[in-house]
Amino acid sequence: ICNKQKLMLGCRPVGSSLLSVAAMGLRGDVLYSCGESTSCTHIANGVGWYFAYEYSWGFVNNNDIVYRYACDTTSTNPIYRLCWTTLSAHGGYRCGNITGLSSSTTYQRVIYHSN
Repeated sequence: ICNKQKLMLGCRPVGSSLLSVAAMGLRGDVLYSCGESTSCTHIANGVGWYFAYEYSWGFVNNNDIVYRYACDTTSTNPIYRLCWTTLSAHGGYRCGNITGLSSSTTYQRVIYHSN
């Protein structure tokens, strides 16, 4: 259970020790609820965060625009984007500029927590 004050989301290819992309923030910012809004982000720690229990969870670089259908499909600054569909536990949809990972078993979601 990730119950500490700070969360870091990241992703990487299975078997890699290096994260492809990652961002960290306070729990309330990382879990900022955007519902099913296609363009909502919450800016904190230089990151645009979004979350919805039954939609998607992720981040973009600072003020970059996001278009969530259900995951972010925008191409601006792709290496600074992460999006996971929250209805499945696979690799997510997007890990940086790699997309189409919705049912992938080749990428993994990574969540760290700290005080």
